[in-house]
Amino acid sequence: MAHWFDQLRAVLRDYYPQEGPADVVGYLRGSADPNVWRIMRFQQERHQMITLGSAPPTKEEWSAAGVGNRGGTQTIRLNDLDRFIVTYAGFILRPWGRIEESLGCIIA
Repeated sequence: MAHWFDQLRAVLRDYYPQEGPADVVGYLRGSADPNVWRIMRFQQERHQMITLGSAPPTKEEWSAAGVGNRGGTQTIRLNDLDRFIVTYAGFILRPWGRIEESLGCIIA
């Protein structure tokens, strides 16, 4: 069974080139703290969104995603997502997803 990240990289291979960092899942504007993601989900009823790919988004890509004026960029690596998965959420100049707690589910 392939790991969810291997499947994501295979489907979005143009955004995860071989010469890029193998552990970068994507980038977000906001907090890299999983506890903040949980608070967002359960108190604000929204998920933390992530721009997918191993190369940092351009200013134009951040703007198209609606977060061009938010704070600093956070690089999210696979080990930052312990107990989380990323589900595909859409495409605006480049793919993006949402970070969700895996809750022990096995994704095949």
